[in-house]
Amino acid sequence: MKELEYFHPAVRDWFRKRFPAPTEPQARAWPAIKRGEHTLIAATYRSGKTLSAFLSAIAIWFGGC
Repeated sequence: MKELEYFHPAVRDWFRKRFPAPTEPQARAWPAIKRGEHTLIAATYRSGKTLSAFLSAIAIWFGGC
C-alpha cells in the first residue's frame, strides 16, 4: 500500500488495523494532496472521501504528508 507512505507510521498502523486497503478515491487523492494539488474527491457514499481529507489534514498539520 504505497499510498500510505505519505503518513506517519502510527497512522499507517492504525489504518492497516482497521481497513483492508485504501479505497480508490483515497489511493488517488493522497498522492495529489501530497503534491500540493487542489484536489476534489467525488465518489459514491461511504467510499472514504471524508477520511481521505481528514487524514491528509492531520498529516499536514503535524508536518507529514
